[in-house]
Amino acid sequence: MTAFVDDLAALVEQEVAAGATPALSVAFSDGGTPEAGAWGDAAPGRPVTTETMFQAASISKPVTAFAALRLAAAGTLDLDCDINEMLVTWKLPPVRGWAPRVTVRHLLSHSAGLTVHGFPGYRRGEPTPTVVQILDGVAPANTGPVRVEAIPGLHAKYSGGGYTVLGQLLADVTGKPLPDLLEELVLEPLGMVGARFEGALPAELANRVAHGREAGEAIPGGWHDYPELGAAGLWCTPADLVRFASGVQRAAAGALPALLPEDMARDMLTEQVPGWGLGVVLDGEGAARRFSHSGRNAGFLSLLVASCEPGPAVAVMANADSASPVMRSVAARVAAHLAWDSFERPEGPDLLAIAKRLAGAYVTDAGERFELVLGTDSFALVAPGQPGLPLAPIEPTVWISSAVSAELRVELGESAEGDVLVLHQMGRAFRASREAPTEAGSSPSGT
Repeated sequence: MTAFVDDLAALVEQEVAAGATPALSVAFSDGGTPEAGAWGDAAPGRPVTTETMFQAASISKPVTAFAALRLAAAGTLDLDCDINEMLVTWKLPPVRGWAPRVTVRHLLSHSAGLTVHGFPGYRRGEPTPTVVQILDGVAPANTGPVRVEAIPGLHAKYSGGGYTVLGQLLADVTGKPLPDLLEELVLEPLGMVGARFEGALPAELANRVAHGREAGEAIPGGWHDYPELGAAGLWCTPADLVRFASGVQRAAAGALPALLPEDMARDMLTEQVPGWGLGVVLDGEGAARRFSHSGRNAGFLSLLVASCEPGPAVAVMANADSASPVMRSVAARVAAHLAWDSFERPEGPDLLAIAKRLAGAYVTDAGERFELVLGTDSFALVAPGQPGLPLAPIEPTVWISSAVSAELRVELGESAEGDVLVLHQMGRAFRASREAPTEAGSSPSGT
């Protein structure tokens, strides 16, 4: 390890000792060979190493996007053709007689207007559905059907369901199983030697992977299986993610060796709808432009951030859903080490500050009472008669649940009393205003 990686150890080992983050692994580069470090226990009694594999979760999506772009560059796939003209195994159904035109470009930029934000995964040993069962929401699938619910092409609506459609499309147009195709098109040529797309991990890899923790508890069996491979099925190391980022940077710069033509790689890093390129989040201007993606599977968090030009890239992975603060701190220290002045994204209000501000009780127009409860490593919505539902931010004012199809949008007023919650669920919106304090100056206890 370099002296800088040794310096990171003091920061990470404090978190590991506190128990909130069993293991954390980081890799970074400034255009060269990745440097890496890892601390903590991948599983009880088994120390993590820089070769330990973590679930990359939604960072699977940009890797799948890169494969789709390679097929498009080869003429196998048309980015702007109706996907139903290319799908074989399954077709996107019409909506009440209306057959919207959805393209690969829509899928890649999350602008297809499709349902199913994310996936909770399946406990090891449980029956897992086929891709077609997932897309139609048929048992044993544990999510609803993937369907169009908004006019495609107008704006981004994050959809893991859309990337599951994309995975089936890639398999259909090539006639190859998706894991083999992604290995051939992305993992092997980019030197991602510790990376695998697996719906159910083979037994021989069990001792090479981290075990996840969710809400402070070990995931039974160590992890959940994710048959939604294109959206969430990547296992890898942070160094693999940095190698992927470097491959994108090289292609966009026209540097050899490159796996994509320069114009197509530039298209990947060009905003298609606000905030989104083809498979990646975009922000910044000019030389400060960056692409990024984060991931959250049951018990795992991951983060990848890279300059759009050849240069800095950092990836951090952890096996606990409470690890986000230390992951961000590690990434920021790496950026400072690399003199990456444009690293900090102008995201507006700090998420923790927003959560602190929003915590409290709210009442709907119909008199139903909700609470937002901030814990030491959680933020949860408490509905009448229900246990707390953990929420995760996708924007500072948009919070979602990975357990059910619920989205909480926040309308921030000029004061704390002016904040309004709008809970969206199954096509309905529940609007709630902050509960007025009692005469004693405090809110009544919640359910």
